[in-house]
Amino acid sequence: MTVPARRLSRVLGTALVFLMLAAARVAPAQVSAVDSASAEALYNEALRLMEEKQYTEACPKLEESQRLDPGVGTLLYLGHCYEQLGKTASAWATFKDAAYAAANSGQKDREEVAQDRADAIKPNLAYLTLRVAEPDVPGLEVQRDGQVVRAATWGVPVPVDPGEHRIQAQRPNAQAWSRLVNVPPGPGNIEVQVPPLTEAQVAPRAVAPAPPPPPQPRPAPPAQPSQADANPGRTQRTWGWVAIGAGGTGLLVGGVFALLAKKADEEASKECRPDDPTLCSSEGVSLGETATARGNAATLATGLGAALLVTGGVLLWTAPLGDDKDRGKVSLSADFGPRLAGVRFGGAW
Repeated sequence: MTVPARRLSRVLGTALVFLMLAAARVAPAQVSAVDSASAEALYNEALRLMEEKQYTEACPKLEESQRLDPGVGTLLYLGHCYEQLGKTASAWATFKDAAYAAANSGQKDREEVAQDRADAIKPNLAYLTLRVAEPDVPGLEVQRDGQVVRAATWGVPVPVDPGEHRIQAQRPNAQAWSRLVNVPPGPGNIEVQVPPLTEAQVAPRAVAPAPPPPPQPRPAPPAQPSQADANPGRTQRTWGWVAIGAGGTGLLVGGVFALLAKKADEEASKECRPDDPTLCSSEGVSLGETATARGNAATLATGLGAALLVTGGVLLWTAPLGDDKDRGKVSLSADFGPRLAGVRFGGAW
């Protein structure tokens, strides 16, 4: 009696579920304790996600669990996860791997379930065939989704998952070729022609121009006499005039203080008794002290001004003369009066 295909599929699916839930995974002895623990945690989390039908999140965890600690049970769940996502080629290949692994480990029941699931998917597989126009060109490399496609599979229908696939071809000294192919759900076969690659345009090698001859050294200009050499004694004469100006200012200040001292003394005399100048009022005493202080300031300013005048005159007199015959000539005069005192000076440098 022949069992209908739909009923057989349901029976196989139910048997697979019970078998997956009941069987423990067999791990190779070479797996470290850390990898085994990590694989177990990923495995359990993936099962929880699959119960919630979150297959997009569950499949990567099963992949990593299988990588860390390979097992037939993990492969069976991973194939089922791929199938739920519509990745028919990945599911078919995973069930085939599970069947081989189960056979090698003596798990006959799991081998039968895995093979039945693979056989059920195979009629609905989508295929992609790559036709290479110049398969014998040295260095030619063809890729599908970033993975190299071996030359032995060129022209052979290969099961692929439905969806977009990037086909690329490249070789040395040629322009790369690329095409995006959309593979619909199977069954069916999509053929892609990889055309001859165009030779790359190699720009002619530029010849570097000959370097220009080195510039001839220009003769050094004749040395120009410095300003100090052209005007000997100029700095000394400048300081001489500065000293004379400061000295004249000192004499002027001294004269002013002298006049102020005289005025204060006259006002102080009015506050004292005519017959005894030592007997003065408090105002007279204060004015007398002011007159004394101003007199002392006048003496200091006059003495300092006179010293600076003498110093400036000496500097001017002893400074070297330049080309100008009038340099070094100094004229100095002082004016004093009852209300004004001043100094006149002049010269050439």
